Amino acid sequence: SLAAGLPTRTYLENDGATVVMTRTTDIDVAVDTRYIIFNDNNCNIAISIHCNSASATAHGVETYYCSLNAYPTDSYNFATNALNRLLSLVKNDSRGVKECLDAGRGFHFALCRYPNMPCTLSETYFVSNPDENYNIHYLASGQDNSAKAFYAGVCDFYGVTPSFGGQT
Repeated sequence: SLAAGLPTRTYLENDGATVVMTRTTDIDVAVDTRYIIFNDNNCNIAISIHCNSASATAHGVETYYCSLNAYPTDSYNFATNALNRLLSLVKNDSRGVKECLDAGRGFHFALCRYPNMPCTLSETYFVSNPDENYNIHYLASGQDNSAKAFYAGVCDFYGVTPSFGGQT
């Protein structure tokens, strides 16, 4: 979700990171273009932020990694860091860390498989669930908590303490 991606970029840049975004406006960028951007820019780590959709009662957050990625163990660890931070800051239910090949669906998982760096794809909430959609997508606090979670997940991956107003 761009609503979480843009403030995540701000948190990372405020901490000295160089951030490459695959998009900064609400436009559609092809999946293969996205992982090519990661690879062509020699990124050290990649996160792809998404929102799930199913029934109106579906809920929770999940993160994915790919065992065929060039760094499968690091990708799993990054996915775990991101999920743990999402659970603590967004306060949503866990749907777990999942291996994308076991999911049996979706071309989006190319975003986990083809980057030449540790990578995770997150499904932060269900846009089809009115409560989750409102609480996380439309409330500034929900967007900021998602951004803090992704920022902190990156910090955790690198063993760095996040610095967003003293909250860790």
